[in-house]
Amino acid sequence: MWGVAGLPVTGITGAPAGAGEKIGVPADKNRELEDKRLREACQQLEGVFWHLLLRSMRKTIPDGGFLGQSSEERIYRDLLDEQYAMLLAGQDKAGIGRILYEQLRRRG
Repeated sequence: MWGVAGLPVTGITGAPAGAGEKIGVPADKNRELEDKRLREACQQLEGVFWHLLLRSMRKTIPDGGFLGQSSEERIYRDLLDEQYAMLLAGQDKAGIGRILYEQLRRRG
């Protein structure tokens, strides 16, 4: 069967033939690459969770000082919180990324 772009399609989804496979890469190696990408994506999602949590916690602290906070200081703190979030996600403290990875891996 041929698709709109002139590429052969397979199955019910209409995806191009071989769309999930890399040319010249063995199937088990391809699966390892997909697992690695899935694990990294889940870890990044956990990082987003941590960043939002740190940002919300930071909002509960009142701005101090006579002049308040400068925009540069706010940007620096947000970038610092982002780095903290990535470190926390890498250490698998909450386990959200690991749980999500296991759930998605079972489906695939």
